[in-house]
Amino acid sequence: ELKEVTIEHKAPDIVEKKDTLLYNLNSLLVGSELKLSDVIKKLPGLSIDSNKKIRFNGNILNHILIDGDEFFRDNHQLATENITAEMIDKIELLKNYQDLSSIKGFENSGENALNIKIKKNFKDNFKGTIDIEGGVKERYKTQGNVFNFGGKSKFHLIANSNNLNENIFSPLDYLELRKITGKNLLKDKLVLGQEVTIEKDIPPFVFAQDNINKIDSRNVTLNFTKKPNEKQRIELVSVFNKSKILEKNQNLITYLDGNSSNMIDDYSLTGNTIYNSSVFKFQNKLNENSFFQTNFYLFLSLDTQNQNLNNLLIENEEQTLFKNDINLNSTKTGFNVEYKTKLSEKLLFESVLFNDYNFSK
Repeated sequence: ELKEVTIEHKAPDIVEKKDTLLYNLNSLLVGSELKLSDVIKKLPGLSIDSNKKIRFNGNILNHILIDGDEFFRDNHQLATENITAEMIDKIELLKNYQDLSSIKGFENSGENALNIKIKKNFKDNFKGTIDIEGGVKERYKTQGNVFNFGGKSKFHLIANSNNLNENIFSPLDYLELRKITGKNLLKDKLVLGQEVTIEKDIPPFVFAQDNINKIDSRNVTLNFTKKPNEKQRIELVSVFNKSKILEKNQNLITYLDGNSSNMIDDYSLTGNTIYNSSVFKFQNKLNENSFFQTNFYLFLSLDTQNQNLNNLLIENEEQTLFKNDINLNSTKTGFNVEYKTKLSEKLLFESVLFNDYNFSK
């Protein structure tokens, strides 16, 4: 005769329901995770690549959702480095996500989305975090977050200051933010396969990696979304950055022909950059077969560079000195309107109206 029977069963790491994968965080996490990036690295099928993009089974995720609403969009690094592990209640992978612009039978079939569900005590009120780091050789980093993830409105403000050559967004995120211009938008509609985006006014610090002697960076990034109802959506993304950079490089060039003089090549650059990128969007799903969207954007860039190149021939000590002072000011602003409607099961009509204004000096 058995007085007591205990049946133990380990819950699966992943539960699949139709097109949704629900991760069992209690089973997969060990409790030492600090940020969303730490959590993602523990989840089967998910990874973060060198460009700070989240991938599922090797493919970049198309959408990042907060409680079912699009928020960070293509700025994966803003999500992975600023959402803390303690805020996360559940994580699910949606295999066949349809966003507000989707027209059934034509677009966004099979796109993947990562939905991050926030714990109740982190919703509908303003909360924040402050991180302060210090190190040898006067190295420092400070970052503050203020967020409010509500049902209809979501707000996230990040302020960062550091001299570690760390950006809160990746270069790829920066380029994708600028694809909102009318010409780039039209190009995305017409070009199939891989595309090369060329921007002539990219701030130099975005790709600054080599020969950096010193860099000071200040950044403020704002994300705001609001859904007045299930068919309308408002979004604002604004990035302000100010950087001061000192770059140095010294090379000893040796010629093996026995005739040419060896040379010391000494290069230095000081630069100051101020830029702002702001995008405002309004989306309206008119009905199941029609969608309307309008975008306004403003990109400002002020860039000053002082370049010095000093070449010294060792044999006769002849010296050549080059100085180059550059001031680049550019402004891009404009708006574009998209409208599409389903005319039949096999015919989709889509129109794009845009006005781009570019000024550079």
